Amino acid sequence: MSRWRAVLVCGVIALAGAVAPSATGSQPDRMLAKLNEVRQRHDLSALRYSASLTRSSQRFANRLMAADVFGHAARIQASNRFDHLGEVLAFQPGYAPHRFAAVRGWLASPSHRALVLSPSFRYVGVAHASGRFDSRAATIWVGQFGSR
Repeated sequence: MSRWRAVLVCGVIALAGAVAPSATGSQPDRMLAKLNEVRQRHDLSALRYSASLTRSSQRFANRLMAADVFGHAARIQASNRFDHLGEVLAFQPGYAPHRFAAVRGWLASPSHRALVLSPSFRYVGVAHASGRFDSRAATIWVGQFGSR
């Protein structure tokens, strides 16, 4: 499959984050609102913003973009305060981050949908990196979910 097709991968890894409020109107706020809108439609509790998971998501998105690689690492590099972690990735052509397209893609994939709609996850951090990937403009999303 070409790297330029929208590729979505998810993984759930048992591991063991700190939680902090996000800045009003920021990209994480808008993504959190979109994820919680979907969860509300399925009678699930809202996810809480995790600064720790957002930082680890941003580090991983930056690493993927810099390495020109798209895929999961052997383990999620996040705070050990979480008992259980899960991760979703999304790849989009172009520099503009399209959060609705990322969420729509996650929901269209059975494994991603199961992770996004899992009642066991209570915290989330989502970040993106935009840059040159395979010599073309691209955006990579990383969403990390956690429970304690």
